[in-house]
Amino acid sequence: KDKPEPVVQFNFQTDISGSVVELNKNIGITANEPVLSFDSTKIVMYLAEDTLKTPLKFKFEKDTSEYRKYNIVYKWIPGTNYTLEIDSAASMNIFGIINKKLSTRFTAREEDYYGTVTLKLTGIEMPVVLQLLTNSADEKIVEQKTTGTNGSVIFDFLKPEKYKVKAIYDRNANGKWDTGSYQDKVQPERVVYINEVLKVKSNWEKEISWDLKPDNTFVKNIRDFEEEEKQRKEAEEKARKEKEKGQNTEQMQNFMQGGGSSGFMR
Repeated sequence: KDKPEPVVQFNFQTDISGSVVELNKNIGITANEPVLSFDSTKIVMYLAEDTLKTPLKFKFEKDTSEYRKYNIVYKWIPGTNYTLEIDSAASMNIFGIINKKLSTRFTAREEDYYGTVTLKLTGIEMPVVLQLLTNSADEKIVEQKTTGTNGSVIFDFLKPEKYKVKAIYDRNANGKWDTGSYQDKVQPERVVYINEVLKVKSNWEKEISWDLKPDNTFVKNIRDFEEEEKQRKEAEEKARKEKEKGQNTEQMQNFMQGGGSSGFMR
């Protein structure tokens, strides 16, 4: 009963997934409550194998899209192990509560883990927003780039997954898709897709030629040829098994009808 009450502190959370950081991504640090102050001099990052813990130089900045998030910006060396430490009392939230010490070890992803997609664009007549999307119903944006000229647009450092590709004809050049206005008689900005799911593999590069001259006849019909081939093979295998089952049943029926039960020992 003579022990002092434990000091209330809050935890920082990082967005490091599976102790691996992507080569083209920053480390995000998030607090549960709004932060009042943050002393970046109390953040140290060093090579995990460095027994002297020589501090590495990095940029520390507030995130522009998430209110309680901060970013550590650094050019990661592929396959290298790092340790990140945030000292206790490096930060204070709006309720006057300081943070707990954070220490985490992580590895920068190997470079040959990623794939690359290069779009060879022609027919561009206005600014175009190019979006690499997840292969899902909600089509979350993985990466977005804008161009107004013909040429190559590269999406690199891509995880080996399936993706969709979308283009927005950005007639007002504001970098996003705009809905129309019935009152002003303005149509929504036109969008088109590559009508094929792209499967990115590790240490793999794919070039796609894409004519983006406006086409009023475009219909979205994205096909996953790998999944279609898989379903075709599964259907063939199912049909083969059903056929074999039918043949076996027919043979058994013929056997029974032909007196297959005869030949008992007397």
